Amino acid sequence: MIAFSTCWNSGRHTAGDVMLHEIKDELGFDLIELGHGIRMSLMPGIQKMFDTGQIRFGSLHNFCPLPVEVMVASPDCYKFSAVSPEERERAIKQTFQTIDRIRATDPKAKWIVYNALELSEFIPATGADVIGGTKIVPDLEFLHRLDPEGRATFIYNRYAHVLCRFPPSLGEMGFFLMQSDFYTMEIDPNLPVLQEIGCRYFVLPEYWPEAEVLGFTLLAKVSDSSIWIYRRH
Repeated sequence: MIAFSTCWNSGRHTAGDVMLHEIKDELGFDLIELGHGIRMSLMPGIQKMFDTGQIRFGSLHNFCPLPVEVMVASPDCYKFSAVSPEERERAIKQTFQTIDRIRATDPKAKWIVYNALELSEFIPATGADVIGGTKIVPDLEFLHRLDPEGRATFIYNRYAHVLCRFPPSLGEMGFFLMQSDFYTMEIDPNLPVLQEIGCRYFVLPEYWPEAEVLGFTLLAKVSDSSIWIYRRH
């Protein structure tokens, strides 16, 4: 999958649709990477092109769009590790907007977070439908598809914090009760049921070296943080 980045021309355009038409019409690319120079003023034209099906997005840089007070391309304008609490708060807010931009382009898709319970709480705040995290009421319909014989019902049929992990071997599936309100779910990202329910976005707190081999593409890496977002090919 080859996408063309708007880093090439975003700085010389004031309208997002004109910027994208230059890439599509003159260079022949309809799969686009939104670079770290996308200003808020470009977003209406970009959204119009996407909504009418004229272009697709392959990936995007954080922050996207740029904070309104940042006038030039600057991928690290705010850092999660900054000394200033105000800068850290701004980094979180802008990252939230980047993730929400991904969600908005594919609102019916499901997400799954691996190896990071805190991210399982952060991602749903955008409105994304996330497997894992805190479940007040278990999704028994989905869980029974993973466990058709109901052998692990006593583990997941409860209020719980759910941490998803990769299984030791491909194709495996398992539930493990850690304490009364916390269990882990080992689930293969290529399990057919995930594809059947429309789970297309996979979030990890670190780089996933096997992603390409298993059929996943890096969609976004949050600068100065441990958020890696992958999408199924």
